[in-house]
Amino acid sequence: MALFGKDDNKVESQDELKKIPTYVGAIKLGTANSTITAGDNLIGTRSLVRKIFKSSAYEKSTKVPDIIVGTTALEYEGLGELIYIVNKGVIKTKDAYYLVEYLFKHSEKHNMTDSKNIKIFAATPAIAAENQKEELETLLREFVSDVKIISEPLGSLIYHNWVTGVCADIGHGTTDFTLIHQKLAVKDDMGDVVADTIPIGGRDIDFAIQQAIKKKYGIEVPLEECMRLKEQYCGPYYESIVLGKELPELIENVITEEGLGQEIFIDADIIKSVNVIIDHIARKIVELIGKSPFTVRKHLYEAILINGGISSIKGLDITLRKYISEHANLPLESVNVVLSQDPLHSSILGAKKAAEIVFK
Repeated sequence: MALFGKDDNKVESQDELKKIPTYVGAIKLGTANSTITAGDNLIGTRSLVRKIFKSSAYEKSTKVPDIIVGTTALEYEGLGELIYIVNKGVIKTKDAYYLVEYLFKHSEKHNMTDSKNIKIFAATPAIAAENQKEELETLLREFVSDVKIISEPLGSLIYHNWVTGVCADIGHGTTDFTLIHQKLAVKDDMGDVVADTIPIGGRDIDFAIQQAIKKKYGIEVPLEECMRLKEQYCGPYYESIVLGKELPELIENVITEEGLGQEIFIDADIIKSVNVIIDHIARKIVELIGKSPFTVRKHLYEAILINGGISSIKGLDITLRKYISEHANLPLESVNVVLSQDPLHSSILGAKKAAEIVFK
């Protein structure tokens, strides 16, 4: 198939191929988000595209275009040019063509003349079926010289310089756990993987705060207000524990379900309600690690990554570490919990990092 006026069937000598620089990129595919890197630029996600799209001249339109490439994204958080492929869980031939076309244009400065010199790492959800991964790989191989599939949790671990570890992705309504034992290095097979999901997420933390306020003050506060309180006050609470100080007096004016404002005192009892959820997550991590081979457990406890929006809460890692060490009956120093440096993009940045290691 000829792309961009080039004959992909043309066979070149090995010496000629060695002279042509290859271009390495990465793409994250899922039912909700697509993320792509181009060169050293990170190229956003569906949520980012929607923000850009809604603030553009097409604000009144309800249809998000199949592809956006331009300078609008450059002005938004400095992410660089942006491409978004609407894949709805399945990447189509048209989408693959757009992807390669974009990467090809972007890489002209590297003197690339053929899409067959493009190499891509594709990051897929941990729960993606093997046949879906194979179909994706087969499809992309029609357009590029090499494709490797990597799971999003492994991408996140690699971004944080681990190839063996636990990735707990705490989402809105669920938490996805992935335990990965990488046998040797990124170049080898992914190794042994254990994945599980529990129906507990950030929304449950909001609900716990809502119930604690209702119990203490007898008022119903909307979950949106509770989410704000979580983001604003959980950090100071956990930090007060770490520093061994008393929780500062926190007075908050909240909006009730009736739309009325009421002043309440955010104390330890309210924020402690969150700990029930955090403790449940810690117990699940210990349970899953306990099912792993004995020789692997030590390495898993030393590399526990918390992903998702909740990872922005400072001090959460210390609390989780404490609970995990207690439930696993381990010294505190044997457990290492890290909050994701970039929960939104870590998997794709890790895939890009892996691509640079494997392809170069």
